[in-house]
Amino acid sequence: MQVERASEQIEQASPSADWSLEPFIEAGVQAADAGELIPYEAVFAWVESWDSAEERPRPA
Repeated sequence: MQVERASEQIEQASPSADWSLEPFIEAGVQAADAGELIPYEAVFAWVESWDSAEERPRPA
């Protein structure tokens, strides 16, 4: 699985930080497996709006 390889790479790059990242990675994988996805376009539009007069709310 791709996520396992990414997790292994994170651990190798920063072993001391692995314990703090693993729960977030696992939660993201579980959310994606459950179909809880946010479209790229929505995230991109949100980030592009930062520091503007028309800043958008975080997509949910």
